[in-house]
Amino acid sequence: MKKKVLFGITAAALAAVMCVGFSACGGNAESVRGEEVTEKQWNSALDYFTEEDAVYKIECREEQVEERKFEYIDEILSGGATCVQTIEAVKNGTKEYVKQTKKLDFSGDYKKIAAALDQEIEETDEEDETYAESKDGVITVYSKDDNEKWTTNKGYSSIAYGKIREVLSNMSISLSYSSYEYSNDLMGYILKDSQKRDSVYVLKFNGDGKLCAIYFEYETVTKSGNREHTMKDMFDVVISYKAENITLPTVK
Repeated sequence: MKKKVLFGITAAALAAVMCVGFSACGGNAESVRGEEVTEKQWNSALDYFTEEDAVYKIECREEQVEERKFEYIDEILSGGATCVQTIEAVKNGTKEYVKQTKKLDFSGDYKKIAAALDQEIEETDEEDETYAESKDGVITVYSKDDNEKWTTNKGYSSIAYGKIREVLSNMSISLSYSSYEYSNDLMGYILKDSQKRDSVYVLKFNGDGKLCAIYFEYETVTKSGNREHTMKDMFDVVISYKAENITLPTVK
């Protein structure tokens, strides 16, 4: 049985509880300046997304780049794969909207390498939209079909960003205030000692004490015998709270 190559573990976890989004390149969390906050503000900011009347827009982009070198028979194979996943999540009181895209491309000998390792791969270019509205305690969910028409979706699980704690916990990242320290250079709270592991995890808060940006970047290199495997992952999230900048689609 062929092993299926899975990309976007981070984004998959996010999408499962609905989380984050972007549209092409997003708001560039790395350049956002974050302010220092108290532990009370920190915890309140993470809890905000669970509030029923919360208003926010989240734009997120995750890019994973995988590079492989593999000596196969009398040939050196070298190739790469790039997966870009974006999610745009909008919540305005009782209304929520999510748009997700995923694009997976291969380069060089990547397909040959996958075949030699008995792995199943397939290039992907897809888009998905979901809208939900609560009225008098009744939640109605819509999804866009292949004809760009909104149709009722009976199977409902919250598409709100609300479980950011769970999402980040699934990524094995601590959310404890004491696990972070403010960095003037990175303009936000960096996970202590993360840079010693060739990784960067940064949370940023605005002047109102609300979470406004998340930036993660890490790289792993594995060498074993005639194989070399490099995985780079960048995760960029920008959050806004101004209602006048938040629009929702019209569903009929």
